[in-house]
Amino acid sequence: MLLLAGQAYSQSASDIQQLKQQLEDQRALSRQLEQRIDDIATAQAKPATPAPSSILAGYEGGFYLKDASGNNALYINGLLQPRFNRFTTNNTSRFGGTDGSQNNFDIFLGRLYFSGNVADPSVKYFFTLQGTTAGNGSNITLLDAFLSKTFNPYLTVTTGKYWSAYTYEYYTDIGQYLIPDLSAAEWAFSLGRQTGVRFSGKTGDLTYNLSVSNSIPGSDVGNTQNSGKRLAAIINFYYDILAPYGYKETNTDPAGVKTPQLSLWASAMYNPVA
Repeated sequence: MLLLAGQAYSQSASDIQQLKQQLEDQRALSRQLEQRIDDIATAQAKPATPAPSSILAGYEGGFYLKDASGNNALYINGLLQPRFNRFTTNNTSRFGGTDGSQNNFDIFLGRLYFSGNVADPSVKYFFTLQGTTAGNGSNITLLDAFLSKTFNPYLTVTTGKYWSAYTYEYYTDIGQYLIPDLSAAEWAFSLGRQTGVRFSGKTGDLTYNLSVSNSIPGSDVGNTQNSGKRLAAIINFYYDILAPYGYKETNTDPAGVKTPQLSLWASAMYNPVA
């Protein structure tokens, strides 16, 4: 009898211990559920934070749209030259005329520049649209349209319509020209834009450009299609003997040039006239 009573007592104590453990587990689970409810209620009370946009917009050397990765970008710049003309005759009746006046507004020159990169920072594009209302009309001209891929510092391949590398005047900021206007000979005989493919790159202080294209007209002539089988070719080298001279003709910095600049430029062309 004493043995049975002892066994019954031991089993009862074990059951109580198990029940206490289960109760403690339930209390811990309840506390977790209450904390979860509080977290959800707090999150609902706070205003939702918008997810960061993958498209960035702003102004940085031009208005731009680009993705966060930088692989795709579009920069937009523009140029506008409005003009107002007033023409008035005076005392022309003695010549049999009738005095009168004329007022006229024009967009003498307007340009839009689109540039950037697509799919990768090494794949760049550039477009220039030009329009005018002068001459009692309006038109839009495609001045530049090219796509380039830079494989490494030694090789960039460009295709489309672009300024030739025969002379550097067209790459120079007009505010740095020694002579503000190009002469008639410069317009007629210098090679402006060309339509074709160009290979360029730089190794050390030496930069090269090699292009094959349609016949290249003078700067005062529009773009031309090749009328025969002969293609034009331009090869250009420039070497920086001292600090790079760059695409400039005069330095506009009041402090002057800090280091001596000297570059050697050489070009050759084969340009069959179409």
